[in-house]
Amino acid sequence: MEITKEILDFIETLPPTVGVIGYGSGVKPQAGYTEQDKKQIDLFIVVQDLKRWHEENQVLNPNHYTFTSRLFFELPTKCQHMGTDICYIPYLKHKNSVFKIGIIEEKDLLNDLNEWTSFFLAGRFQKDVLVLKSDEKIREAMERNRKNAMIISLILLDEKHLNVKDLITQIVSLSYIGDPRMHFAENPEKIQNIVNGSFEELKQIYQDEDFYFIRENDSIEIDYTEIFDYGIQEMPKNIQKIFQNLNTMNINLLSKEDLLLLQKSLLQYFKSLNKRSGTLQAMKGILTAGPVKSLEYGLEKLKKAHKKAS
Repeated sequence: MEITKEILDFIETLPPTVGVIGYGSGVKPQAGYTEQDKKQIDLFIVVQDLKRWHEENQVLNPNHYTFTSRLFFELPTKCQHMGTDICYIPYLKHKNSVFKIGIIEEKDLLNDLNEWTSFFLAGRFQKDVLVLKSDEKIREAMERNRKNAMIISLILLDEKHLNVKDLITQIVSLSYIGDPRMHFAENPEKIQNIVNGSFEELKQIYQDEDFYFIRENDSIEIDYTEIFDYGIQEMPKNIQKIFQNLNTMNINLLSKEDLLLLQKSLLQYFKSLNKRSGTLQAMKGILTAGPVKSLEYGLEKLKKAHKKAS
């Protein structure tokens, strides 16, 4: 696969990594884009020590850093973890490709995948991604993250006449609920483009007969008893608290009003979480990419959003 070769060639120019995961329209197909659309290749770079990795990369690739980003990465590590635990550097040219890399320590990635501390990484890993390098801890956390996203989505749907596409769409939409970028800097059809572009892959990822059954016409039947039995024990702690605070630990005792309140509480949780993470990450992005690159990136996003909306 040509894209895999391009990424692996680029990774050879970086300091050692624990994991390399490609995502986004430059790696995975999305509806609404053509071969002529210029696509930046988005990568998650998982490392053991964020500060040390940047120190080594500044020696190997000094052109990756602007004046402001050099200053930022010299700040105490806690500043680099502001809001979310990832730092992005966009518009890195390598041969005929352009990359945007998000660097994160493995412990922070695992924490977000398992506990949804910011949901910034967890939400992106719920889509179809290209795993080029990882370890067992990352793979297990990815599986748990996706399973939890599927269960939350089944609870949020709660309708009698559902199909697989409804479920996949709900899963993909979780990370966009409340995200401020969706109001002005993202393609309004972003969710549907992801679903339509990777539907078969997502359908395979989220096929799980323990929690729902697929009928011949792609409609689904949900086993809410199994969902609630699992959900209280295995969900991220903040999600468990929502169940417990609303006293929704037993599906057999749950009224329609209780279920609606649970759904409302879950949606509010994701709205607040995504709003906070998206806002703080945007602020941090100006420091890590520099004002010029940040402006260039923002204008490109606005251009794409306007193009797809018109």
